[in-house]
Order: sequence, then structure tokens, then C-alpha cells
Amino acid sequence: MVQHLKEISEAVEATKTAIEKGDIKEVISKLDVFIDPARKGAQMIELFFEEHREIRLYKVRLSDRGFEYLQSNKQKMIELLDHIEMTVTKKLRGATAHGI
Repeated sequence: MVQHLKEISEAVEATKTAIEKGDIKEVISKLDVFIDPARKGAQMIELFFEEHREIRLYKVRLSDRGFEYLQSNKQKMIELLDHIEMTVTKKLRGATAHGI
């Protein structure tokens, strides 16, 4: 569990960096980490069901609308990722406190 949370945290940071750079292909690739069941998709559904749904929606809309959509929704995307990161940090602290 702790390792999955750390990997999600790293993916969040990488995705935020891609969003700030404005590279659509990179953002879509980074968002796919949260969606693909072979990567972090299963953990995201288990731990962040609503956020997983939002990320899927962002990926589809970015694929369809590109840079303009990214510019219009950059702040919302960052806020969602910040929320995930904050929750991961809390869960990691809880796991550490309980010796997991």
C-alpha cells in the first residue's frame, strides 16, 4: 500500500510538471498512468474513484480539444492533482504512524 501511494505521488508531480509545460502529448501520457489498470488505474479506482473519473474525462477532452482545453482548465487540473497529493500524504502519514 505504501509503495502504491508513493508511486501515485510521483505520478502526480510528473503530471503537474507536464501541465505547467503545456505539452499536450506529455500531459495525456502522464494522465494515462492514473487510468491504465496495468499501471496505477486499479489503485486510483480503489482509493480515488471520483478523481479517477475526472482524470479520464480530462484525458478525453485534451485528446479532442488540445492546447485550448488545457489552457482553459489548467487550474482545475492542478487543483485535482493537489487534492490527490494531499490525500496521499495523509494516507502515508497514517500508514507510517501505524507501522504499515
